[in-house]
Amino acid sequence: GYDRLVSECRERDSYHRHVLNDLVDKILAVSTDVKDHFVQWGISGEKIDVLHIGTKAAEVLTRRPKSTDNSVFTFGMLGFHSYLKGTDLVIRAFHRIQSDKIRLRLFGHVDRSFQGELARYLSTDPRITFEGSYRLEDLNEILPKVDVVVVPPVIPDTAPQVVFEAFATGTPVLGAKIGGIPDFVQHGNNGLLFRAGDLNDLEQKMRDMLKNPSLIARLSGRIRPMKSISDHA
Repeated sequence: GYDRLVSECRERDSYHRHVLNDLVDKILAVSTDVKDHFVQWGISGEKIDVLHIGTKAAEVLTRRPKSTDNSVFTFGMLGFHSYLKGTDLVIRAFHRIQSDKIRLRLFGHVDRSFQGELARYLSTDPRITFEGSYRLEDLNEILPKVDVVVVPPVIPDTAPQVVFEAFATGTPVLGAKIGGIPDFVQHGNNGLLFRAGDLNDLEQKMRDMLKNPSLIARLSGRIRPMKSISDHA
């Protein structure tokens, strides 16, 4: 029953800590946040090195400079759209900003539990569009038409590939300050960060970008080349 399951989980938990602390010489964490979680779990921090992974995006995607004279400012979201990924947060923040010179374009797949709410917003705000799935190579056509990629998960994302994909094309990121995102998005340098799950802070950061279009080109120019998978290896 329940007590047996609890006992087995505790035993397995203890065994895994023993393996990592006593039988493993070195642990590689994909982000600082992952290392911190290991340490909080009882693993020796001296054994853990943070080693950021490479990405295929560095090999497939082409960097293009961002313009600051666009008549319409476009926010984009890539990947899987759900409540945990924060898609509803972005839509709600965007919906608050009353301007006909902004757009929100969503690319990827939609979680079944989120389809109803997404359809409701699509039917009431013509500035928001859902444009379906894409291949990695398609981002060479998609991201030049996007000024900022928003990465808003409400749960820790250990090493966010969407950030890598945006940066590989020279596109700044507006990211949640959670998980591995702050390892890559440096606030005011190559993007902006907002408090994870904070609707008001996200809205304000979006407004900050809209008020200062030259910021986009400046952030874009400071994005460093992404590490390829072969370089990582």
